[in-house]
Amino acid sequence: MATPKSKEVRKIDCVAMTLILTASSVSDLREYRIPNIWILLGWLTGLVFRLHREGADGLLQGIICLAGSIILLWPLFRLHAVGAGDIKLLSVVAVFYGMAFWVRTGILFVFLAGIVSMVQMICKKNLKERFVYCIRYFLYDRKSRYYHSLRDGKDMVIPMAPVLAVAYYLVYCLEQF
Repeated sequence: MATPKSKEVRKIDCVAMTLILTASSVSDLREYRIPNIWILLGWLTGLVFRLHREGADGLLQGIICLAGSIILLWPLFRLHAVGAGDIKLLSVVAVFYGMAFWVRTGILFVFLAGIVSMVQMICKKNLKERFVYCIRYFLYDRKSRYYHSLRDGKDMVIPMAPVLAVAYYLVYCLEQF
């Protein structure tokens, strides 16, 4: 059971994450990108919070979580399966809460992103076309990009910051019980 102090700390972290996730989501919905200022603010805030609460060890753990989360997700960015901003925003979660929380949030995020993607393809009536394209890509054409903005346009771009925000809040709320 969490002590009152740890509950207060979690609330402060949640408020900071809410501000970062909200600003990132609004930008992602409007411009299909997450400005680095929100990522940097998230990293710095998380690292300062960890330094204040846990000292130098907390700061070091935050830096390790930051680097580790980006390194682990880098292949998805290289495939153009997810944007750099999405990976960096997910790394903010790692800085604040550590790798265990990051993994739970990441798994739920991938699951929710898959649902959102399927719904979008069904609504746009291109599920079969995208499925065939995906199979061809993985079987024959891995040297090119999976997504290319000039070829594919914005029609298949899905702002993922709001999806990440939902995943974060679900994991956060489930941990409160």
